[in-house]
Amino acid sequence: MDTPTSFPGPVTLLKAGLSHYKQRGRAVLTIAIAQFVIGMALGFAIVMLSALGTVGMLIGVPLALLFVWAVLWLGLAMLMVFVAEPGSLSARAALGRAAPQVFRFLWVNVLTVLVYSGILALVAGIPALVLYFVAGPVPALVAGLVLFFVAAIVTSPWFSFVGWAFADQGARGMQALLTSREMVRGRNWSVLWRMVVIGFLVGIATVILVIPFELIALALPGVVGDILSEIGSGIAQVLLAPIFVGALYALYAHLKPVAGAPTPVGNGKRYTLLAILGVLFVPAFFGFIAYLIMTQAPMLETAGEFESEPLSAPVE
Repeated sequence: MDTPTSFPGPVTLLKAGLSHYKQRGRAVLTIAIAQFVIGMALGFAIVMLSALGTVGMLIGVPLALLFVWAVLWLGLAMLMVFVAEPGSLSARAALGRAAPQVFRFLWVNVLTVLVYSGILALVAGIPALVLYFVAGPVPALVAGLVLFFVAAIVTSPWFSFVGWAFADQGARGMQALLTSREMVRGRNWSVLWRMVVIGFLVGIATVILVIPFELIALALPGVVGDILSEIGSGIAQVLLAPIFVGALYALYAHLKPVAGAPTPVGNGKRYTLLAILGVLFVPAFFGFIAYLIMTQAPMLETAGEFESEPLSAPVE
């Protein structure tokens, strides 16, 4: 079994990511530009539709669904370009290959969110709910937040390679989650800190690249400055985001032979139960938050009014 010490370091992974990017430059750059353009178009549409009130909301719902589809389509195409041999898959071919698989890819992402929700419900939500009735809202909130962040940090690498397993190995549904989980089993912290450092370094590079545009934008009139700021963000996104994706691909490529054959779907019963728990937990969580807002906010408002009242003069 591979050991954490034999893992490539973050800098090595970033260099490998840059190399993968260069080898597939035209296809990756085309898809990255499309991602930026669609993001800009969505932002513009939100501004325009917000002025239309109810009509804007009715138009916005199908537009949002279309945007989600486009994001998944372009994201899957990007993964397919990286997992293919360098130069063997153009952007057009990748988009054509990804289009019929978007809904399967959507299901894998939904399943991942539900399993994560089930894990967080089991580790943080249920204990916090019990503590709420035993000790009150404040201890429940504190304990719930602590447990939530601990669970989120510990489990974050588990399904980080679901998309790669889908695009590269043809893993579908629960099998994609199990394949990703098997890749990081016993290597959780080694994978986690590398991903954090890679993200941090790419984030610093993004800030350095964006700062000149922001400084110039501050000296320009409102709309012109805003446009220049968006251009700077777009350039950073197009140039640097694929390097981050390439570094993750390099990490995935390192872990893939270590994990061995994809895990059979039959081993995923507990994750299926977690997904069911996630289905129940998400509406229950938001319902509980709404309940706290409706019940606690009036009490806090009353307390604030009481504290703001001037004290009456003492009776002589």
